[in-house]
Amino acid sequence: MEAVGDATALPAGYNLEAIGIIRRQTVDKEKAVTDMKTSIRVGSIIHLESVDSDGGEGGFLNMLGWVTDIPVITKFHDPHVRALVTTHQDKNRSIGAGSWQILSADPGKKPGDKLKSGDKIYLLNMHPGAGYLDTFEWVRNLEPFKDYPMTIGVFTSSVPNRGGGVSGSWEIYLEPNETTASDAGASAQSIHVGSTIILKNNYPGAGFLFAYGPGGEAVYKHKSEMFEEYSGAKKFVFTGQTDQHGKNGASYTWKIIPVGLIESLYRVENQWGDNENAPWHETGIFKIGSGQKGRVSELQLSRPDPQNETLTGYVKFEGDPVKYNIEAAPGERPIIYTITLNVSETEKQDEEWVLGSREFQRLESVKIEADKKDGTLRGEIQYEGERPIRIKAAPGS
Repeated sequence: MEAVGDATALPAGYNLEAIGIIRRQTVDKEKAVTDMKTSIRVGSIIHLESVDSDGGEGGFLNMLGWVTDIPVITKFHDPHVRALVTTHQDKNRSIGAGSWQILSADPGKKPGDKLKSGDKIYLLNMHPGAGYLDTFEWVRNLEPFKDYPMTIGVFTSSVPNRGGGVSGSWEIYLEPNETTASDAGASAQSIHVGSTIILKNNYPGAGFLFAYGPGGEAVYKHKSEMFEEYSGAKKFVFTGQTDQHGKNGASYTWKIIPVGLIESLYRVENQWGDNENAPWHETGIFKIGSGQKGRVSELQLSRPDPQNETLTGYVKFEGDPVKYNIEAAPGERPIIYTITLNVSETEKQDEEWVLGSREFQRLESVKIEADKKDGTLRGEIQYEGERPIRIKAAPGS
């Protein structure tokens, strides 16, 4: 996107800094969790509820609909852009869709560090395959929204630094009413559960994260051209300027709500080549298991018939010595599998798992086993037409 004008000014008293280098983090399981009584930390998983300027319910920040299924949105194409972002009445609309993990965009912040007003962050959506909160395309070029008084569209991206830029990084600030006028150190205050915050996008001229539209009217207006299922969607999400706050149901304030344990989600990294010291590369979120039997301790699946994409094998769960035979039938997207778990000779259980991170390539096999210390699944994964690569999948916090 082209830059338009200078970066939007924050309310008086805030100190802006240039974005630092991109840094990939691995979450410390014990420290990087949401403290239900006090601080939000780097690595916390949260919900963001729009504090509606017109007194209604603004809904929860949520990914809703894959961009590839809504071609009317934009005439431009970026393969990294994944999903449309709206607010929704249900913070748990679909697994992980309304949950966001806070990662640091500042090399000086470590996983588990307390989050403070003024910090630079990425927000990773916990729905498998969704990616990072990002801005893409000026609203004037988004055909359904071209007359809206907003600035840039908000989507998710498969990478935090799409195009090597800063459109996926955000500065988080306590909402001005939560600080005192005499407090010159407002930008150093810690952010807690229940804090009301604002998020400034680091792309020049983008502005702040806004929920936009009175009630659900804006979403309802576009339901026929954009959504097969829009029920519960509240508002569209864009970036905008501060003078739009309070107009047409637009609001740029958000309340932080903690998220509990997401049993079956794993943050996955891959390592290529023969060198075991080679760097690991983040590849997305897998859903392995349903949580009903606890965490998976071992999983082996392979494709016995090259003409059939169905995988077969077994799974074991923590604290259970039984190997359960399973069949993984391909779902509507390449990363989706319908798992049939043979609980007993007479009982079967169907679940939906997310295995793999490639939208156009099915799996040949996966062989992983849990580390007894931290539950991380380690082993190998193989995609169609390729040799196996190493994988590690860290359980969600």
